Amino acid sequence: MVLCVGTAAYDLFFPLEGRLEEDRKYEVPAIQESGGGPAANAAFLLSSWGVPAALACVLGTTSSAAGSSRSSGRRARTCA
Repeated sequence: MVLCVGTAAYDLFFPLEGRLEEDRKYEVPAIQESGGGPAANAAFLLSSWGVPAALACVLGTTSSAAGSSRSSGRRARTCA
């Protein structure tokens, strides 16, 4: 069993045609959503290759993973 400890993320991708230009607005026809993060990706790939794997991470609604949920009053969950 491989225990992957670290970051899990929820990624949003906004596909655009061409290069970005300063001071211009863009319409996005679709948003692509995906799970990600180094530890989550590693656990997913290992398990898809048949290697027993588990993920230990913190999930929550904060935009900063660096802060401690205990000291800041933010709610977070531990996943395993």
